[in-house]
Amino acid sequence: MEGNKKSLVDAIEKGIDLRKQILELYNDYYHGGLMKLVVIGGESLDILQHWVVELFSDIRQGSQGKPEFKVEGPV
Repeated sequence: MEGNKKSLVDAIEKGIDLRKQILELYNDYYHGGLMKLVVIGGESLDILQHWVVELFSDIRQGSQGKPEFKVEGPV
C-alpha cells in the first residue's frame, strides 16, 4: 500500500475525519491575510497595481496572525 493511501486508511480506521479537518484548515487559514503576492511584468508599476487591485480585491482578508498547529501523535 502506498504511503499516502495508508495514511488515509489509518486515519479512517482511527475515526479521524480528514475531510472535515482539511475544510477547517482551509476556512481558518486560506485567506489573503496569510498570503503574499509577487507580480513580475513588463508593464508600468501603475498598470500592474491596477491589475492586482482589480483581480484580487475580492479575496477575503482574514486575520494577520500566524497560525499555530497542534499535532497529536506522529506526523
